[in-house]
Parts: sequence; structure tokens; C-alpha cells
Amino acid sequence: MSTTITSDLLKAKNVTDDEVNAAVDVFMRDPTESLFRFASGRTLDLATAVRAHDPARLAVADPDRTVRHRRLMVRNAILLAGSASGVVSGGISPVRGRALEALRAVALHPLGLRTSAHPKAARALVALGYVAVRPAQYVGRKWDEQAWFLTDAGHELIRVLGTGDHG
Repeated sequence: MSTTITSDLLKAKNVTDDEVNAAVDVFMRDPTESLFRFASGRTLDLATAVRAHDPARLAVADPDRTVRHRRLMVRNAILLAGSASGVVSGGISPVRGRALEALRAVALHPLGLRTSAHPKAARALVALGYVAVRPAQYVGRKWDEQAWFLTDAGHELIRVLGTGDHG
């Protein structure tokens, strides 16, 4: 079975050289950055890509390495990031339709969204790691009531996809 890596996407012109350079720039500014979105809609987990590539991980951690060397190693890590490890994902988003509506609804309720809202879609988001169930915090809740909350990964995905507000 063949694994698609970022360099394959570059060769197929699904990703441009400028986009790869932009991904390097983003990582160099913030090494904890987790999602980078290419114009094609594919996303790349920059931090995971660098952690998975030993030469890049070591170069970034070594203060004696030049910036040019670090950038080259980070670029190599990005180009070698593959879909088998879940680093590169296809499509605009792994969340669509009702699940995207549910994710955005949870994002609009920072004190928790009632678990009766979007039950099937929210359970799927829990399985993907974007939503968690915790004790509700909103006014009028029952003492033992649970609610949907965004996880850190959910907040990142909302940051990339937006809340859907166009006003």
C-alpha cells in the first residue's frame, strides 16, 4: 500500500513550493503550531511532522545549529510527512455536514452545550478527539448534568475552519 507524503503532493502540484515554505515559516515562528492548511484543503500537523523526523527534531533543539540548517531540516520533515502516520490529512476537513454544525455549536457555548443537542454528531466528534463530555457550567443546569465542550484539538480545528459567522 502506498503512502502519500507531502513531497508526492508537491510533485502532483496539489501543494506548491511556496506553501511548503510558508509551512516552514509558520513552524519557525511557533514550533507548537499543530495545523497548517494548504490551499488544496489538505492539512498538516507541523509539530508532529517535526517530532517524527529525528534530524529535524534534533536540529530544532540544538542552539548551535544555524537558522538555515534548522529551516532545511524542518522543510525535509514537512516533505516527508505522510498520511500513514496521520500527519497529512486530505480534504477540506475531517469534519463536515452535521458534525461541522455540531462542532460550531459547541464552540458557541463555552460553558457547555447540552448533551441533548446534536447527540450523534457530537459523539462522533468525541471519537475524533474534538469534543469532550464534562460537567456542565451553564446557568440552570442540574447538579449532575453533563455537557459537550471543545478540546484543545477542537479549538484548533475551529480556528482553522472558522465559526461560520459571516457578519
